[in-house]
Order: sequence, then structure tokens, then C-alpha cells
Amino acid sequence: MKRRRYAAVWGVAAGAMVAVGVSASAVAQEGGARGHRVGAFTGQPSVTTSVSWQDNVFAQADQERADVIYAIDARYTLQPAWSRHHLGGFLQARAQQYADFDTESRTDFGAGADGRLDVTSRTSVGANVAGYRATEPRTSSSSPANAAEPINFDRLVVGADLSHAFNRMSLTGAVGYEDYAYSAGTQLDGSPLPQNYRDRDLYTVSGRVAVEVTPTTAVFLQAAANTHDYRLDPSMTDINRNSDGRQVLFGAQFDITNLIQGDFGLGYFTQEFDDPSLASVDGLAANGSINWSVTGLTTLTFGAERRFNDTALTGASGLVGTLAYAQVQHDLLRSLALRGRLDVAADEFEGDVDRKDERFGVGVGASFAVNQSVSIDFDASQTRQESSGQAGTAVTGGDYDIQRASLALRASF
Repeated sequence: MKRRRYAAVWGVAAGAMVAVGVSASAVAQEGGARGHRVGAFTGQPSVTTSVSWQDNVFAQADQERADVIYAIDARYTLQPAWSRHHLGGFLQARAQQYADFDTESRTDFGAGADGRLDVTSRTSVGANVAGYRATEPRTSSSSPANAAEPINFDRLVVGADLSHAFNRMSLTGAVGYEDYAYSAGTQLDGSPLPQNYRDRDLYTVSGRVAVEVTPTTAVFLQAAANTHDYRLDPSMTDINRNSDGRQVLFGAQFDITNLIQGDFGLGYFTQEFDDPSLASVDGLAANGSINWSVTGLTTLTFGAERRFNDTALTGASGLVGTLAYAQVQHDLLRSLALRGRLDVAADEFEGDVDRKDERFGVGVGASFAVNQSVSIDFDASQTRQESSGQAGTAVTGGDYDIQRASLALRASF
């Protein structure tokens, strides 16, 4: 029965893939992407249509459910036509329709703008703002296991920065604000599922000093502080998750003969909570990536990150998330690029909870450029997570194995 279901799923997907290919051939006749002038700006619209298959929609250890997902992504960017200073913006929307499990269908969207004022050739001031309406994935450890539909949330991001360069030294300072507001959900039995206990404001301030030691290498020291302020009155919740944190990174940024570029730092972080029942979280901090142009056709990228993250898991102060990845891209032909990616990640939950999630992911893909404005992408991936500890079993975001395959047509105008 399961084989017949998968065969039907792939039959539907194959038909959609053929339709996408025919559409691509038609669009190819239009020529390359040019954008269009909007006063002193250049506008660039793009649309991506895709069909994908996933074998474990609800991220369950047992009773896996497969489905076909149809999606359309639309994005419009606005960039200035001048060289000094900067002012730009974007609009984006993504709609996903599940063929069988309509409760998982969703529409996400966002908009934002950013600008930079070049005060002098060595000094600049920047600012950015963006807002998003998003859907929490079923694989999130904070996603309620008894939610009939995925939880929606709104996110607002605001930031400003100031940078100044001396002869061999550069200084950068930044401030940031993020607002998270979660919509109430519905339980499987139809009763309300409040999520306002997760609403929070995040404030950050950071500074970075970089000193050039060679023409292609600089060392840096970066310090940051944050405040996580949950909006629900602490007297109305069992746990007060308000906290303050600090992080220090020491590292290097380099560009070796234009073949290897990177920016990588190691350091220490700590997060302390207002509620004395929540244990503080601290440990090794890391962030950075390295790009290596092995040949003119092949590029390798390595990256790693280790940091503190909020969590809504009962009994946990927070989690320490660790991610390491490697990816490769090879231009087999002028119009055909192949890619692969490997991810290894772990989420260690801190506090009065016994849980650790370990993830392993692998993916391959290919992009075929029909012309300068149209491409066809194929991607396939597998993600496996294993949860250990008493709190890591029988929960959403615990053990799961997910396989995905997708075909997409991308067009920009």
C-alpha cells in the first residue's frame, strides 16, 4: 500500500515537473533578466514555482505521513542606481499548498529596507528594518506537540551601525532590536492553545575592533551584550525567562590570493536569568565561515556556529546550539552547476531537563541555467535527528527522519 502511495505521489510530481520544464522553455524566449528603472532605482522582480515531496510531514518517529507540496515564491528588490550611499528594499511572499494535509498549508511574507550614509570615505552609518509573518516548522523543539496546525508568528527586526576605518584599524558598533509575537494555535481536540508566553523583545549592542597585520589578514576582537525581555507579566507564568547575556569572540578575517576568504572567531558566552530557578548557561562561542576556490570551477565552503538560543521547553533554561557544515559547488558546464552539502548539528538543553538533539543532514542538487533570467533547480536531501535523555522521546522535534525532493523553476525579469 505504501509503495502504491509513493508511486502516485511521484506520478503527480513528475507531471508537475514536466509542466515546469515546458514553462521554462517558453520563458527562455524572453531573453536575460534586465530589471527596470523606478526613478533613481532599479527594480528586480523574481518568481519561483516548485513541486516537492516529503516523506515525514509531521516530523514523527513513527506513523510517518508523506505529501506533495506545491509552492510559489515571489520577491521584488529595489536597489539604487548610484555608487555612493545606499538605499534599498524588498518585498517577498511564499505560499505552500499541501496536496493531502491542508492543515500544513501556509502563506508567509515579509518586507524590509536598508540604507547607508557614507559620511566620508572612511566613515559610514547604516540602518535597516524588516518585518516577517512566518510559520514555525514542525521540527522545532519549541513547536507544541498537540498543535493541530503549525504555529504562526510575527518578527520585527530593526538595526543601526556605525563604522570607521583608520590606516590599519577599523571600528564597528551596532545596536539591534527584535520583536517576536506568536499567534494562538488550536489543539487537536479543538480547544485553544495560547502562545503569548513566548512573545519577547530582544535587545543587542555590539562592538568590533579589527587590526590589519598583513595586507590580506586582520585580527579582530568582538564583544556583544543582549537582553531578552518576555512581555507576559512574570506573575502570570510559571517561569520568568527574562535574561541578560554577553559574548566575546577573538578571530581573524583573511583573503589569501583571492582563493581562500574567511572570517572566523572563537570565544565565550554566558546567559543569566532573572528567575533563580533557571540555571545560567555558558560555554564556548564560535561563528564564521571559510570559502576556498579550489579551481575556477569548484568552490568549497566550511562554516560553524555555537551560541545560546531561547527555548519554550518546560524545565529548560535555554539551549546551546552547535552547527558545522561543508558544501561544495562545481560548474560542470557553463549552464549547469552541481552542489552538495553536509550538516552536523546538536542542541544541548540546559537546566532542569534531560535532553540532547543530534542532527545529521546531507543534500545534493543541480541548477540548469536556461538563460540569464531562467533556471531549473533540482534538490534532494535527508535529515535525521536523534534525541537522547528522558525529555527527548515522544515529542515533536524529537526523533525523526525526513527525506525531501524538489524541482523548481526560477525566473527573474
